[in-house]
Amino acid sequence: MSFDCYGKAAPAIASSWEHNEDSTVWTFHLRDNVDWCDVNGEVKSHLTSKDFLVGLEWVLNALKNEAFNTSMPSETVVGAAEYYDLTKDKGDAAADMTYEDMLAAGVGVEAPDDYTLVFTCKNPCPYFDTVASYTSFYPASQVLIDELGIEGRTIGIAPVGCSVFAYDYFNCDMYEAAHGRAPAVATGAKRVVGKDTLVFTYQGDGDLASIGTAEIVHAAHRGEKISTIFVNNAIYGMTGGQMAPTTLVGQKTTTSPYGRDEDWCGAPLKVSEMLAEVPCSYYIERVAVNNTPNIVKAKKAISKAFHYQMEGKGFTLVEVLSACPTNWGLSPIKAMEWLEENMIPYYPLGVKKDKGAE
Repeated sequence: MSFDCYGKAAPAIASSWEHNEDSTVWTFHLRDNVDWCDVNGEVKSHLTSKDFLVGLEWVLNALKNEAFNTSMPSETVVGAAEYYDLTKDKGDAAADMTYEDMLAAGVGVEAPDDYTLVFTCKNPCPYFDTVASYTSFYPASQVLIDELGIEGRTIGIAPVGCSVFAYDYFNCDMYEAAHGRAPAVATGAKRVVGKDTLVFTYQGDGDLASIGTAEIVHAAHRGEKISTIFVNNAIYGMTGGQMAPTTLVGQKTTTSPYGRDEDWCGAPLKVSEMLAEVPCSYYIERVAVNNTPNIVKAKKAISKAFHYQMEGKGFTLVEVLSACPTNWGLSPIKAMEWLEENMIPYYPLGVKKDKGAE
């Protein structure tokens, strides 16, 4: 599921859907032309309804998922909460449980064929199509999980600030770090758990490019085997819309009501270009999430960064240009247009450094 510019549910992987009279049973018809691809665009597996069962089982398995993002399915889908409690009681044995165990336990989801998915809700839920768009209902390819080999061996680091609740949205172990200190925490985590565990940080521009500038620069200089997802929306988001190091010249914020003055505040900081010059950084790319083609490119960049880390290559960072409609004072549509017209010209997209391609 996706949403159009007016917030209305729109087809994505599901081409159509319907529900019964009281909205307790929802049937989604999947497209038959969707594939899982790696960072190079090579098809690795074909997507079917089974992948949604694999994904949901992972979310509802207390041992596999410590992100605590089970509320949506647990509150709406028959048997979901009970299955979570069951896996919790199983302890380490829950690691071997699969979607077949989930179905046997009576969770209200089924895949009658490769391209049909049926959910049964506890109570009438006329808005379940929007519920099903949440990350806790996303598919997961067991083939790719087995190939990459990172199931149960992924750690995310989120600092306080805009990413403070990230632990609710990622299906992996999460640490909370002090503002700006995520790279330091990630360094410690990676050095303790070793090369076979994926460790990433998820940071905003106020966090990484201001409070945590020293941390990210030194992590890159040390060539730490970690990956950073750096979300740049040119403003301090959760703290009230203040000017950030990435705020554009002339851009108005709560602390620069007349616009950023370059003579007084300097030029906006280009983090990707700066870190690309660090000798021990391995892969740096800037992407955007303002339209579907760019979102696809962003996913590929993050996948590439993760693959490089698991190969033991070095420090990787993906900068993601993102909108902040609330603090920009714009509608979502206008915010996407503003990003395209103002941010991308100053922060050009593309690979800034890729030692693996040299």
